[in-house]
Amino acid sequence: MDFSSIEGVRGVPSGGTAGNKTKDMNQLNQADFMTMMLAQLKAQDPFKPTDNGEFLAQMAQLSTATGVAEVKDAITSLGDSMRSAQILNASSLVGREVVVASDTVTLNEGEGIRGQVPLLGYAQDVKVELLSLNGEVLAQQSLGSHPGGNVPFEWSGVLANGEPLPAGSYKIQVTANNGAFSEAITPEIKARVTSISVPATGAEPQLHLQGLGSLLLSAVRAIS
Repeated sequence: MDFSSIEGVRGVPSGGTAGNKTKDMNQLNQADFMTMMLAQLKAQDPFKPTDNGEFLAQMAQLSTATGVAEVKDAITSLGDSMRSAQILNASSLVGREVVVASDTVTLNEGEGIRGQVPLLGYAQDVKVELLSLNGEVLAQQSLGSHPGGNVPFEWSGVLANGEPLPAGSYKIQVTANNGAFSEAITPEIKARVTSISVPATGAEPQLHLQGLGSLLLSAVRAIS
């Protein structure tokens, strides 16, 4: 639709500069387009009226533009609703325990570890080991054979010599032995949510977990 020759239409003052016209045209809504379309019909040459096909094409363009704008508004509204729901869900987790996949943990002196091993199938023997960051095995636990599913484990924080585990960061290594081969599995650790943060950019909320640091809300596997 060519509105360049129509003067006096709302938002496009006659005699305005080309720059002002371009800016105003970008801000027009559906009512403005209808006003300009009617003005075009009134200003047309009665001996050379607008072709029906062209008129229908203009109407189709208007309908398409309106539909796209409505879809955009709906998507924006849906995104805002989902973000609000995420924030509400995240805030409700403060003070509760969640289960997240992690092979490292930071503990205070004497603190223990609770978690589970997600088995996809039968394992003849499941072994959990606690290692220093340089790879030294500090403690280990055999969970026996299991048909599959989530196998829980718990360690008190006391070493084999009776001494409490020093404060610091450690690795957790899990292997499942099927007889023919051993498979490394990332354990899922239980940790308490101490607080949450919501990025100003609109990104996903982050949970601050005791002993595990910060993780995205989507990293939560279960709530205990």
